[in-house]
Parts: sequence; structure tokens; C-alpha cells
Amino acid sequence: MKVAVSHRIYPPANRCIYCLAGHGPFTLEHIIPRGLWGALEFPAASCDDCQRKIERFEARVQNNFLGPFRLQSGPKPRTGRRQRGRVRIVKYNHNGAHETISIPLSRYPRMLMMPELPPAQSLGWGWQEPKMIAIVNTSDLDRIAKAYGEGHGHLHKFNSIDFARLLSKIAHAYAVAEIPSTDLMGFSLMLPKIIRFGLPQFPVGIIGGSIRPVYNTAFLNELSLWTAVTTKFEYIVGTVRLYAALGAPAYDVVVAKRPLTTRLLAPNPVFLGSP
Repeated sequence: MKVAVSHRIYPPANRCIYCLAGHGPFTLEHIIPRGLWGALEFPAASCDDCQRKIERFEARVQNNFLGPFRLQSGPKPRTGRRQRGRVRIVKYNHNGAHETISIPLSRYPRMLMMPELPPAQSLGWGWQEPKMIAIVNTSDLDRIAKAYGEGHGHLHKFNSIDFARLLSKIAHAYAVAEIPSTDLMGFSLMLPKIIRFGLPQFPVGIIGGSIRPVYNTAFLNELSLWTAVTTKFEYIVGTVRLYAALGAPAYDVVVAKRPLTTRLLAPNPVFLGSP
């Protein structure tokens, strides 16, 4: 399957877009991590301290949750060599007992696991329990079933807070790169604290499944920005869709909000009704 990757280099920020530090040095920010085929570059956009914090949770998502799929599908590590790891699976017998076994990565199904989330509460919907969906090659499932039996499960170390921080970082960086700073005046940025420090629980109020339809696409990753209004507030929303070309779900992330005025950031916002 051939997919497209968007590449763009934005003008330098010359400040940290997360903690707002104005004194460098500043580092190059990849809006989507390179390990997820990100090619949107935002020069001089992160201080060393914020960069270290971001690298830690990005690494946990990429290595623990998405690790097996990334190792099989790319991109290659910076060394240029594909890793030959092993993956743990849970094997069940007919009595319901189970054991964890280690299998070669080459035998592991090419399976992308992604959470399917209900819409964010601030966009007008009530919260429901999320669920995990699998995008998988069925022939791979047949092969592992023949090798290890029908009863098996897959260990994916999903950390919802790390995933929320990753979505927040992508949406925030993309919005700051795309929207002129003068247009952001008056808006309260919602995400920097989540990105830098995390949260005790998933921020259901501002991150959730997309309320807008998604379509088939040739682009591996898709990002978009749009605005929404209630009777009291105007929101900037970033939609993040990682592995879009594979049919993965999209996520809406509320980037910023301000009290509703007669001067809107963009024409034709989505009207959400009462807050």
C-alpha cells in the first residue's frame, strides 16, 4: 500500500511554544514525531527542558503501545537497521488458564491498535467508555493461530495519559505553527500544562473522538484546524488522525477558547449550542 507523507518547514518560532520561554537555545520541533512518519518541522520551537519532557512520553507511546507495529511497518530506526525483537502474547488453553509467551517479531500480526474515544465533553457530548479497535491483516491472524493456537491475546501497554499528552502536543504545535500569533490574542491556550506535566486522569472535557466525518485518504497522517462556538465561547479545535491511510480513528483536541465576541477567528464555525 502506497501512502503519502506531508512535509513542510514552518518559519522559526524563536521561543518555546510550550512554556513560552523567550531565551534559548531552542530546538527543532517535529509536530508529529519522526517515529510516526512526521515530516512537519517547526524550527526553534522548544526549549531543552520541554523537549526532554516531550521526548519521554513520545517514546513511551511509540515504544510501548505502538512498538510492535512501528517495528514492522517503519520508519526504520535512525541507525538504519530494523530491530529484530520479540513480542509477548498471552496464550490461553481450553480450561481458560493462560501464560505469557515470547514470540519473534516476524511472527507477530501486523496489527495497529488505536483507542476509539467518544467526543469531548466541551464539544457538547456526554462521556462514554472508550474502546480499543484493531486494524489487522487477517492472514496474519490466521498464521499466528496456526502456530500458537486460537486462544491468544496481545499485550499493548496503553497509557491513556501519555496518549492524551501526545495528541495535545501535536494539536498545540500545529495550531501555533499555522495560526498567526496576533489571531491567537484573547484565546486561552488549553494544552501546555497537559503537555509539560500530564494529568491525574484523561482530560475528557477537551480530548475525544472526532465529531466530524472521516474519509478514506492516501495520507498516512492528517491534521486539521477548525473553530466551534457555543452561546458563550469560541473554540479552536485541532483534529489529529494518526495512520489515517490505514483507517484509524480521528481525535478532536480543544486547543484554545475565548469568550464569544462578534469577531470570529474563522467564518462558518461549527455551532455546538449551549456550553
